[in-house]
Amino acid sequence: MTFCARRSERGLRHLKAGLTVNNSMDFSDRYDAVAPSVVKVTSYAADGKAESIGSGIAVGNGSFVVTCDHCITGAYSTVSTAEGREHRVSLHSTDRDRDLALLKCAERIANPAAVLCDRAKVGQPSFCVGYPMGVTTPHAMFAHIAGFEIVCGFELIRLDASVNHGNSGGPLFDMDGRVMGIVNAKHGGLSKILDKAEAGKGKLQMWSGEMEVFGTLKEVITEMRVNLNLGIGYAIPSDAMIATFPDIAS
Repeated sequence: MTFCARRSERGLRHLKAGLTVNNSMDFSDRYDAVAPSVVKVTSYAADGKAESIGSGIAVGNGSFVVTCDHCITGAYSTVSTAEGREHRVSLHSTDRDRDLALLKCAERIANPAAVLCDRAKVGQPSFCVGYPMGVTTPHAMFAHIAGFEIVCGFELIRLDASVNHGNSGGPLFDMDGRVMGIVNAKHGGLSKILDKAEAGKGKLQMWSGEMEVFGTLKEVITEMRVNLNLGIGYAIPSDAMIATFPDIAS
């Protein structure tokens, strides 16, 4: 065998190895299987105005939805499926410290997702599904488990995924389509600062010409939260979710 032939054979083996790695990142079949279980969560004020938008996952017998507590801010909430069906839901249980909420519908919403009890591992491939930025159909993104971090006394999974406004409450799946966690935060102090500033009421009304400065700044902050991409996210581990709502394990 000539040197060029040997080199070509080695290159072919490397190419095949590379294709094997890349194919492991193709989760399209698993996405198709789990996407119908992912819902859009909308919280409304008493006057019917939408206050917040997030994501959630159908669990248990299919009439329960797990989401983030911070997504439930209004007088009432609904969940919408990928097919566009909207269901009124009630708040069944909540844990504000862990940022988890369990919603209940009077009817079955979707096929429930399987919840993984095993601990996630650093470097493990995964994917998130949710409704970022208020889209009407579920969107997915690939992620690796980057590590773990203690936040407010609780351990969170750290992801190398671009979590956006609206992803909160959405599921993090392993490559077998089992729920590993619930996405709940962007990375970085700026996100926390924006949360505090947007929630602030302000003691003074500041005017500049025809513009009310404080109110304008709050609108800018809201838009920054919607469009800002910080590149790393966090998720609440599934074992914490099961410990909080033990009846959802499947």
